[in-house]
Amino acid sequence: MLSIIIPVYNQEKLVAQTLDSIAAQTRGDWECLLVDDHSGDGTELVLGEYAAKDSRFRVFRRPDSSPKGASACRNYGLAQARGEYIYFFDSDDLLAPGFADAFLPYLEKDPELDFVNFRYIRFQGSIDRVVRVSPPKPSELTFIEAMAGMNMVVGTQYFIWRRSLIDAAARGWREDMLFGEDFEYYFRLVHRARRGLSVDDPILVYYRRNRRGICYRSRHDKTILKSLLELCKSLTETTLAFGDGPAVRSGVAKTIRKQIRETLRFGDLEYLAEFLGLADRLDLAPDDKRWLDWVRRHPFPAILRYRPFFLFDGVLQKFVTLITRS
Repeated sequence: MLSIIIPVYNQEKLVAQTLDSIAAQTRGDWECLLVDDHSGDGTELVLGEYAAKDSRFRVFRRPDSSPKGASACRNYGLAQARGEYIYFFDSDDLLAPGFADAFLPYLEKDPELDFVNFRYIRFQGSIDRVVRVSPPKPSELTFIEAMAGMNMVVGTQYFIWRRSLIDAAARGWREDMLFGEDFEYYFRLVHRARRGLSVDDPILVYYRRNRRGICYRSRHDKTILKSLLELCKSLTETTLAFGDGPAVRSGVAKTIRKQIRETLRFGDLEYLAEFLGLADRLDLAPDDKRWLDWVRRHPFPAILRYRPFFLFDGVLQKFVTLITRS
């Protein structure tokens, strides 16, 4: 059985579309665990209606003893799940009817396969308004190499996992992170996997573009830097613990460089020093260190290089939001 785990918070207007897409699966051996994060609208009522109609929808409420957030909801849902295969999904995205039929057989036919990865279509408003189709994973890179350097899309809803792999992991979702928690968790899981498979076609996951979501907010909210630092710490520690080679270390350094650019846009020297310290632990090749060394020697010119664009982008986005609302 496939256990689909969905954290839900204030999605009264959209969650019914998500649940309809799950109910429409051509394969019926699934359960959907809906963990409400103490919604303040009519979300719980909607969830209850679906559970009353179909017992495969199981509704829970995040315990008060767990911190607020999607990660705590996912950990709680996982503890209740009964399926051999685990799929983490979001409460505003959609599945095509043949999703389970297309991807579960790979895991069922090969007991050594611990996960399946697939692509998505990003849409806005309705699935006919396609914003982006995710690229395939580069075939020349291993999963760990591709994830380390962000050469593939690593998102919550783009993997189905074998339950035994998840049970073998030492830790679940990081409940202290606001952003990048899926990347952090999945990077650890892939290191423990025996084998994974990337399936380019068909594309059966529809990811809703949401300008109010955490991914969009990360570009303008300095509090996200703490989560980005925790992400890079975990990537670095996992890489060192498993003795990953130069390709993975170079990939992690690439991810750290990306987060350093975010830090420079905020002009935060304290976080800059922490990110640079992580890069030092990776024992990088000279080519990977060149830009990092320049930033270390010239932090203020580096801030001046990246911050003006960031400020302009922030003003532009506020203008677009104002126009859209009017």
